[in-house]
Amino acid sequence: MKKVEHYMRLPYRVVITIVSEEMGGGYIAMIPQLGSKAFQGYGESADEALKNLETVKRHTFAKYISKSIPIPEPESESEKEYSGRFVIRMPGDLHRSLAKLAKANNSTLNQFVTYLLTRRSVLESVEQEISSLKGTIWQLQANFDNLNFEEPSVKHARFRPVEYRRTG
Repeated sequence: MKKVEHYMRLPYRVVITIVSEEMGGGYIAMIPQLGSKAFQGYGESADEALKNLETVKRHTFAKYISKSIPIPEPESESEKEYSGRFVIRMPGDLHRSLAKLAKANNSTLNQFVTYLLTRRSVLESVEQEISSLKGTIWQLQANFDNLNFEEPSVKHARFRPVEYRRTG
């Protein structure tokens, strides 16, 4: 049986989300593969959320091991092979609507749905990046607000302009 330390060393993907000020502010760090509700840590900063997530991981891994609950190891994207094909079932009305939109855009249904999925995926990546940048900006602003700017203690002497005359 694998021990807690084995799972603690594994490179699980962690997602950090900013909590809105209306909801109390702060950050939540979670591991979606293991269950974002079971494996999450909260903190006033992203670093604190990550630290608290480590504590939750250690406790939850120990609990799972003691109860013989299987713990999945991180999935490596490079190990997976994708054919580029999958089947999806949808309501007939949606199928009809998508087919009409594809035709109106001079593309096949497959091309159009691929376009929509790609667009959504890119938008989600951009939203995550913006959310991450907002967190960084907020952290920098908080650090800036904590800086003390004091007047210099040494007063600078006033200098009088010197006239230079050309001789000879």
